[in-house]
Amino acid sequence: MTQARAAVAGLLCVGDEILLVRRNPEQPAFPGYWSCPGGKVERNEATPPPRAAYCGLDTLALAALARELDEELGFDLHGADCRVHLLGRAVTPHYAPRRFDTLFFRIDLAAKPALRLDAREHAEMVWGRAADFWQRFLDGQLLCVSPLQRLLATLTQDPQATCVPDLGERPGQAQGLDLTEPLHGLRMLPLRSHTLPPATHTNAFLLGDAGTPQILVDPSPAGAEEYRRLGAFLDAFGAPQAVFLTHHHPDHHEQAPRLARERGLPMWMSADTEQRLRARWGADYLRGIEVRQIADGDTLCTSLGRPVRAVAVPGHDAGHLAILPEGREWMIVGDLYQGVGTVVIARPEGNMRDYLASLEKVLALAPAATVPSHGIALPGTLQIERTLAHRRERERAIKALRQQGLDADAIVARLYQAVPKALWGLARMNVEAHLEKLALDRAEKPDAEGMS
Repeated sequence: MTQARAAVAGLLCVGDEILLVRRNPEQPAFPGYWSCPGGKVERNEATPPPRAAYCGLDTLALAALARELDEELGFDLHGADCRVHLLGRAVTPHYAPRRFDTLFFRIDLAAKPALRLDAREHAEMVWGRAADFWQRFLDGQLLCVSPLQRLLATLTQDPQATCVPDLGERPGQAQGLDLTEPLHGLRMLPLRSHTLPPATHTNAFLLGDAGTPQILVDPSPAGAEEYRRLGAFLDAFGAPQAVFLTHHHPDHHEQAPRLARERGLPMWMSADTEQRLRARWGADYLRGIEVRQIADGDTLCTSLGRPVRAVAVPGHDAGHLAILPEGREWMIVGDLYQGVGTVVIARPEGNMRDYLASLEKVLALAPAATVPSHGIALPGTLQIERTLAHRRERERAIKALRQQGLDADAIVARLYQAVPKALWGLARMNVEAHLEKLALDRAEKPDAEGMS
């Protein structure tokens, strides 16, 4: 488990308005998320001068808060006429690659100060009523973590609240769960799974409005304890009417048939996924389970009152399906990109040409956020753009090396020198997929520059 680093966050308040900032999409921790300004606590922080406004508060944390507010907003906490209150504390979930133990402070000001936003840290800042921000979240338009959601919900009821005792609690924490809902209607439960390193978890999703049919996406608990957690999740937050699989790879359906049998649920998947499951694990794998074949465009459930549909995105797997609500607030993209690690395009189900086309398809659909099976929700399609650009650059390099007469193993050794050799086998699969695509491209355009 990654050790949580001490951090601080400051909520600037003027009357019934608060200030929120949206993190720069280039930031490593929660890029593009709405938050309160703040950051890490350093051990050598300068102790702030004693003031009545700081009475009883952690001086090291206040020093860090003052430094962060100055760096990010050009705001002088020590020189401001303000009152400071400790709102509460929140710790990042254990599965996050970067974890923080954060103290949240409320800073009450008589008037809005002149601020200077540090564009390296944040993309924008907005003053507004907590109730309006909360409504934006309920409308699926505010990407943020659980502590901010709890803060907004509390301030909507009581704009003058100076303490949020449950600020650090996450839905399902009492049941030993780490449920997250970065966008309203997108409930995620990361489960430890037998996936490829460096990833360790696969996200299970529970989708669908309350009182309507709900679906459970990609349940794949690695063992008995994770299976128990999955059951507790379903018991606490809703009984799904179906299990939906994005594709046939085992880290997306391990123990899913068991769950379907025990709870009497049908399983939904593409025709290709069903065929590959039966071929790989035998006729008994889906025994006793009603299977519904899902095609591109089929409606799965509703979210925020709007239809949620399947979108065919072959390439990583021939039967791969993504999930997109009509409002395009988010898109579950499965393994189109990895929040941790790199997508492998492996034979026989992988096809690099189809994969690149699927990336372009998602870019054209332009969802407001994309959600991978391994990692956190991310704003917009920036990660899809980066993945597409990376694959195109890899293809150019592979083509040049192939023209020099290098075979697949030699290309891997040249291009993946910085990657541990234990992962070269996976890298070779991607190289082979690129070589296959290049051969097809050359066969279709024989007059174009080819490979030797």
